[in-house]
Amino acid sequence: MRSDGTVLLKERPYTKQHGTLRFAIIPPESHKAYDEEPFKGLWRKAGAAIHSTQELIFVGYSLPPTDLHSTALFRTSVKKHSLLSLVTVNPDREARKRTRDVVQRGLTEKTRVLVFDDLSEFVAAKRSLWETPRHS
Repeated sequence: MRSDGTVLLKERPYTKQHGTLRFAIIPPESHKAYDEEPFKGLWRKAGAAIHSTQELIFVGYSLPPTDLHSTALFRTSVKKHSLLSLVTVNPDREARKRTRDVVQRGLTEKTRVLVFDDLSEFVAAKRSLWETPRHS
């Protein structure tokens, strides 16, 4: 944070950046106008990204029951029977169960569902555990 109170974000250190970077931080608030910008556009893009993915990884996010919008976003955006893998990293057993319940429509008997209690366990796991071969 700068002395004037503004937040300075660093460029991603592991990727090369091109052009002018612009960032926005949306502070936590109890009431967000999801039908107005910037949320309207963000929610539409998030829904499309969730709908097109085959692999979901939740790290430390528990889809709290009070966050109805996020829960609805995942519940309605996951494409039916589309998930090849679901990875949840969270020490809270109820949070892991809630995550699985919310994305249930995307799961099949072939979906790889992996849970990790903490980040170090997740990082130590071989990526091949949840990564699926790509077919061209």
